Amino acid sequence: MDQAKHFRFSDYYRHTLHSLSCNRRLQLAGLLSLLLASPAFAQTAATAKNGQLLLRSANGEQQQAVLLNTDVSMDISGLSNRVRLRQSFTNDSPDWQEGTYVFPLPEDSAVNKLRLLLDERVIVGEIHERGVAREIYQQAQREGRKAALVEQQRPNLFTQKVANIAPGETVTVELQYIQAVHYDSGHFSLRFPMTVTPRYIPGTPLTGLSAQSFAAPNHWALPTTAVADADAITPQYLPPSASNPLTLTVHLQAGLPVSNVQSASHKVQKKALGTGNSEFQLSLQDTGTAMDRDFELEWEPQAGSAPQAAMFYDSVGDATFVQLMLLPPQVSAALPHVPRELIIVLDTSGSMAGTSIAAARQSVELALSRLQGDDYFNVIEFNSNYRSLFPVSLPANAYNIRFAQNFVHNLAAGGGTEIYPALAQALVQTPAANTETALLKQVVFVTDGSVGNEDAILAMIKQKLGETRLFTIGIGSAPNSYFMRKAAETGRGTYTHVGTLDEIAPRMETLLYKLEHAVLLDAKIQWPAGVVAEFYPARVPDLYAGEPVFVIARLDGMLPATSEFSVSGLVAGQRWERQLKLSSLPPAANNRLNDSALAAYWARQKIETLQDSLRTGIDAAQVRNDVLAVALPYQLLSPYTSFVATETAVSRPGASPVQSAAVRNQPPAGQELASEMGHQSLQLNYPRTATGLDRHFLLGLWWGLLAMALIYRQLRHKEWHD
Repeated sequence: MDQAKHFRFSDYYRHTLHSLSCNRRLQLAGLLSLLLASPAFAQTAATAKNGQLLLRSANGEQQQAVLLNTDVSMDISGLSNRVRLRQSFTNDSPDWQEGTYVFPLPEDSAVNKLRLLLDERVIVGEIHERGVAREIYQQAQREGRKAALVEQQRPNLFTQKVANIAPGETVTVELQYIQAVHYDSGHFSLRFPMTVTPRYIPGTPLTGLSAQSFAAPNHWALPTTAVADADAITPQYLPPSASNPLTLTVHLQAGLPVSNVQSASHKVQKKALGTGNSEFQLSLQDTGTAMDRDFELEWEPQAGSAPQAAMFYDSVGDATFVQLMLLPPQVSAALPHVPRELIIVLDTSGSMAGTSIAAARQSVELALSRLQGDDYFNVIEFNSNYRSLFPVSLPANAYNIRFAQNFVHNLAAGGGTEIYPALAQALVQTPAANTETALLKQVVFVTDGSVGNEDAILAMIKQKLGETRLFTIGIGSAPNSYFMRKAAETGRGTYTHVGTLDEIAPRMETLLYKLEHAVLLDAKIQWPAGVVAEFYPARVPDLYAGEPVFVIARLDGMLPATSEFSVSGLVAGQRWERQLKLSSLPPAANNRLNDSALAAYWARQKIETLQDSLRTGIDAAQVRNDVLAVALPYQLLSPYTSFVATETAVSRPGASPVQSAAVRNQPPAGQELASEMGHQSLQLNYPRTATGLDRHFLLGLWWGLLAMALIYRQLRHKEWHD
């Protein structure tokens, strides 16, 4: 076989495998799992509808407990959003049940209250160290008392357990959290996630774990060497015909006249309150809305009322908490073009199948079209493996751009999500050797971020970043926003979410303009003498067009009457400085910590900063102690603290057995993989299968034979028609 034929055959081989639809690949995986998986790892078919809990009785038969309602109430005031989330369950089986629910929250949420609602009784939750809280919950469960436990698995992923739900009984768990309102490019916005995209789990099963020894009623993945808590972050999915119903209301007090209050994700009803166009009541137009996509809300200031600065405060005990938003001045669009090296890293894994891959392709094609003649660029696509379009970055001439756009246009989704090697390659890759001028290196990472090994990837970014700037684009109806935002923050770039095809043009235009216009560099905050300030972010990042300075600070002690502080930096190469007064802030009051939104949000940011230090080699035991010193007094959920609520009275008779149930998540809209997993009547351990060495061998042999048979059939078919 000559070289030309060899390359044609390789391309055809690859095309044949990629031509299989995501559905077909999952059907084949399901068939193989049926052949290889043990009975203990299989699950009987169930016809779950309307967000039901899937319950298994003592004799192994499927029972049901209907999820009555999820109710969300938001109260937005200025730059803070206080949210009350209620989940109500009814046990529709004849057995006592324990329900488990893995659910998302905003990645910057500060969860600070838990209540267990039982008929007329309200049980207030308490914050404890994680192990202590779990022991309190388990003891209540054994003793037949009602109990609820909420644990953090990731900053944007939580587990809720409810013990001793009686047959026919309704139990409601209420959480409260605080989040900051986002402001960017003239728009205020917030997001409320409703479901979880399946996360790729790299590594091999931990020693001693197998499908036979590790029953998985509540999840689809086993703990692995790379993701030790894989079972805690991989919830099951409802069939596409079923739904988790939700009601949502919003009270918006913007603090300034606003317009265009709207949701790009859902249809909403809006009612203006008062006469100043600054206060609104909103609700979802559809009752019982399915929880299959993130809820997004946006509003913008009326012309002439856009804020240049905003400051809010809360006083608690001997401290004052200050939240600051400050806009740097606009720069001229006529600034000279800075030659760039743009490397686009595109996720083509199985979780991107559906509308996500279409949105990703269009986003990348648009980014390529904005390159100028003195720029260099490359494209790296990855799934289980990665490949670079060019060996090194090449000039952005018309031929190379057209070649790259054709390459991207023909990409299909399939395989695992091995982000680490692809992103590492992008960070260390260099342009062609004949570049005459220094290039500003920018990496644009396009993905849904659905992985379980976030910390390992973030540590690699910090290690290999150098002078590169990393920008992330989250694709799909329910991306892993925590990972995407944190990757951009670590990479000194920005995060953009593209949820639908309609959002591609406006959101990509905003991002691409930012890539071309860095506004504020080397930003610093100078606090007044005598004021002890602990603020986050401790180092203000580079800011791009339309981005404000956001700071949350705790100020200790009495403030001098003439207190001022300043924010400074370089704007278009010139020094810029803005003075702000603290003298208008009142003396500290005796409010409680967990009643202050700003205190909770400041503590949440400090905890995140402490957790980030683990990636720099700080001792884990020291970080744990430091986090506990913040989370316990501020009563916040964290990796080391949990909320638990227990009833004092015994409600379950001692002889009555308790069964375990899992609340399934809604498949994200347009997400083929999760939708297909909801169809399956067995456990899919995607993308890693929990098998021993002998089963790995059989698995590889089976797939090899299947691939050979498919290729042989396709080649014979092609020869016949040729």
